[in-house]
Amino acid sequence: MRCALERVRPEEPQWESVGKLVLCDHSMAAFYQETDLGLTNTEFRLLQVLLEHRGAVLSKPFLYQAVLHRGCGRHDRSLDLHISHVRRKLRDAGAAESAVRTVWGQGYPLITDNL
Repeated sequence: MRCALERVRPEEPQWESVGKLVLCDHSMAAFYQETDLGLTNTEFRLLQVLLEHRGAVLSKPFLYQAVLHRGCGRHDRSLDLHISHVRRKLRDAGAAESAVRTVWGQGYPLITDNL
């Protein structure tokens, strides 16, 4: 009986934070200055991947695979749209607009100094 209970015991939430940004992977919620950012699952995963590799410039093909679990088409702009939404939600919560930067021709880094 105890083994059965251990299997259904909920996992402890995993929290990750940098500056005023806090992510909870259990509930897929992100907070900036204690304000819920209201991210979609895809936006949350994007921010989580950027946070895991903070400061590193992540290429579009890498982000497509890590976040959307597919390759990117030549004219596919869906990742750009998700990045735009994450930037807007962070900005609306009070974060610096440059927290998610664009490095033209290379990709996107999360600049944690701006959080």
